[in-house]
Amino acid sequence: MSRLLLLLACLAMFALPGCARESSPEQTLLSAMDAAHNGDLPLFLSHFEPVSRQRLGLFWTLSTHYGYLRERALEFLEDLAIEESRIHGDRAQVMVKDSKGTGALCLVRVDGQWLIDLLGKCSGM
Repeated sequence: MSRLLLLLACLAMFALPGCARESSPEQTLLSAMDAAHNGDLPLFLSHFEPVSRQRLGLFWTLSTHYGYLRERALEFLEDLAIEESRIHGDRAQVMVKDSKGTGALCLVRVDGQWLIDLLGKCSGM
């Protein structure tokens, strides 16, 4: 009986949005894009490391308050195609492509979870 409860608890943890830890930098990006397309700003921001989260949240709040962005603009972010990724310790560089070209996103592992680092330096990886 206790094994069944443990198995159900583990399955529930991975089934609930935002509860499961992403196992790879790529999964973090995919999960962030899903949150964006669903218009879930708090969940979207949870995929960023603390300083990036704070700055992006402030930017978003001011931009929507003053009319530079619409409230639902997050839902219209373009999908990114993941090209390749490189992991070096607790840092990762993921090459992504959209309709305008290819670029790099940096991620950092914090307490076992990969988070997007907008201020990170990925060069040399």
